[in-house]
Amino acid sequence: MICQGGLIDPAEVLKISWELFFIVLMFFSSLLFAALFWLISFQYPADPGSIDSYRIVEIFQQYAAFAGIVLGFLSLLLMAGLSGIFSLLGMGESRFKKPVVIILGFSPWAAFGYQLVYREPRYANIAKAIIEYLGEPMLYAGLALVGLGLLWLVISVFRKPPLHPEKS
Repeated sequence: MICQGGLIDPAEVLKISWELFFIVLMFFSSLLFAALFWLISFQYPADPGSIDSYRIVEIFQQYAAFAGIVLGFLSLLLMAGLSGIFSLLGMGESRFKKPVVIILGFSPWAAFGYQLVYREPRYANIAKAIIEYLGEPMLYAGLALVGLGLLWLVISVFRKPPLHPEKS
């Protein structure tokens, strides 16, 4: 970090601040996922008509919207792990690393939500409740964050790479 003569290298400071920005961005994208999950679960309430157990319906009506917080935290852990793996593999400087980490961090929830909503059979009451109360918010919040990651990836593909000064 310190160059010859005791001066701070601006390129190193910029690199550290960009990594700090990405950590903050991962945190806020997880919060955005949780907020979208919560909004979707209240905007489009589930239809409990097919669930026979009143107790299961009552529990899911009270607590299902808060599952987005747990899923957002799990996404944050997944993105931190993926970022570390990419850095260990030497891809830490790639301009594609950050959008790919965001996409891979939220795509499991979009895929799992799709599986729940469109492909999972609705046999037991608890399965019906999970599908009804968690499936659609998980699908749409995951797709929204994956879409933002894809937008960032497309922008980073078509933008010119920044000029780096020659290292001595």
